[in-house]
Amino acid sequence: MSKLSRMTKSRNSWKHTASFRGDKRRYLRRELARSKKQIKALKKEVKELKACLNDRENKEKTPAVHCKADLVLIVLLLFHKGHIGFRAVSRVLGVLSDYLGLIKAPCPQTVINWVQRMSITRIQNADRLVGTRVAGDPFS
Repeated sequence: MSKLSRMTKSRNSWKHTASFRGDKRRYLRRELARSKKQIKALKKEVKELKACLNDRENKEKTPAVHCKADLVLIVLLLFHKGHIGFRAVSRVLGVLSDYLGLIKAPCPQTVINWVQRMSITRIQNADRLVGTRVAGDPFS
């Protein structure tokens, strides 16, 4: 073999190997770019889902009872309309405290005090109703 043919054969072999290597690198570069793009899209989606989840948690955490007057109304309704006792009202509010946004449910003595105050107020305002017929239910 002459020097020229050996060099040509060596060069052709080198070109073939270099082109194979280049194809492989180009493919890996494109694959890396595709993967980075996909990761970026997934990160964006995760961020959106976290924001949505936080919104839902915040909505769930908003208390149904915003002030003490609302809580007193619920207690009085449970006692008068629900026909349950003082301790039972306290237990019911203890069970529902997470949903109502209560840190601590009122104790039975607090329920008794609220019912007594409402009864005293009703009695004090009963003199205005003189001459009118009072319904059968004194708490209506």
